[in-house]
Amino acid sequence: MLALFSALFAIVSLMVCSPAFAVGFEAEIGKIANRMRKGETVAVSPVYEEKSGDITALGDRWRTRVEACLSDRGVVVKSRKDLGVIQDEMEMFGSGRRNILEHAGADVVVFGTYAIEYGPAKSGKKPMIRLVIKALRVTDGTVVKTVIFREDLFPGWEQQASLKKGNVYHRGIQAIAPGSRSRNRPKIKARMDRKPACYPPGMPAVIAVETEPGAHLYILGVAADHTVSLFYPNRRMGNQPLPSGNFRFPPLALAEDVQLVFYPLKEDELCHESIKVVASRKPIDFSFLPVPEDQVYAGAIGGDMKKVLEVLRTATDWNEVVLSYWVGQGCE
Repeated sequence: MLALFSALFAIVSLMVCSPAFAVGFEAEIGKIANRMRKGETVAVSPVYEEKSGDITALGDRWRTRVEACLSDRGVVVKSRKDLGVIQDEMEMFGSGRRNILEHAGADVVVFGTYAIEYGPAKSGKKPMIRLVIKALRVTDGTVVKTVIFREDLFPGWEQQASLKKGNVYHRGIQAIAPGSRSRNRPKIKARMDRKPACYPPGMPAVIAVETEPGAHLYILGVAADHTVSLFYPNRRMGNQPLPSGNFRFPPLALAEDVQLVFYPLKEDELCHESIKVVASRKPIDFSFLPVPEDQVYAGAIGGDMKKVLEVLRTATDWNEVVLSYWVGQGCE
């Protein structure tokens, strides 16, 4: 019986992704391998939830399956890279889609999204996952293959879906830079008032900006909880052209009423966050973003973060500086 069991186990193992026995999802991913050229390597980017942009343990489950299937078919899978929002719209990056793809260090990049769907009531509304997996060739950006697949979900999938490991839109806001449409960018420099930029919980911070008179300025907080807030302009300071090229936030004239204060997500941890300072020759509408007045972590998520990317991608003549800082007890 032991020998028989071992033989059966070997056959079952072959069916995981062997070209001769593959079924379902593995067979679909096999179509990507079949379209790849001899000797091409592949990098697999996160599979994220399509509406929120969240990178979760559930998405990573299918990312691992994609890597295993391609590897089992003899494709060389490169180490994982954080490619930001390459999955959504690569042309939004000022550096261009070609450079973003090349950052993967592979000939082909595979990425995807997932969504949870439920069957009709008569079938018990069983949850299913719908996956859209795409493969792009780095050299010319052409589509190698697109796979759309549905599969019944397993017991306990909710826990994996709730385990968030990042957000592609959140990362994209940090990464996006002015594109070819922004030929007349205002000059901009920015710095924080501590060096290194490490703030104990509750310590007020100051941002000094140097840009051109007449520029419109926007200060976005990209927080560690995967949200984004608008610090400036706000209810007390409107969206007006700067009369001078030097700007201090918060302004000295409002020092008693307005403070920029940071807190870590947890009392005993050290958080790494960033601030994106944008200078534009034309007004940019970020009014849909929340301003965290008198509250902590009132940031935007999901669709609103994606909208920030869309706004910046279509805007012209803007420039930016990204300031990174730490906040926590370790900064004392």
